[in-house]
Amino acid sequence: MVRLSAEVADLSPKMSKILQQGVIGIVDHLARTLEEGVADGTIGPLGDPRAMAETIYHMWLGASLVASLSHDDASLESAMRATQELVPRL
Repeated sequence: MVRLSAEVADLSPKMSKILQQGVIGIVDHLARTLEEGVADGTIGPLGDPRAMAETIYHMWLGASLVASLSHDDASLESAMRATQELVPRL
């Protein structure tokens, strides 16, 4: 998704729309996962699970791009640390 978005989204409005639907699906799934975690007590309360899901997705998208450029996983490790801080464990 990351590479495809970066390479073809600007070339085709139709492809851009398809990719955007994929992003929406990923964020929807992540938001539901966060909501389920709050409901079952595996993670602490979140103000807005949808907003958190979007933030996490955007952060990981950027980390993935940087990792591709640098051929290094430091950005992914940083995104993991930030995710662990953003999503409180109980």
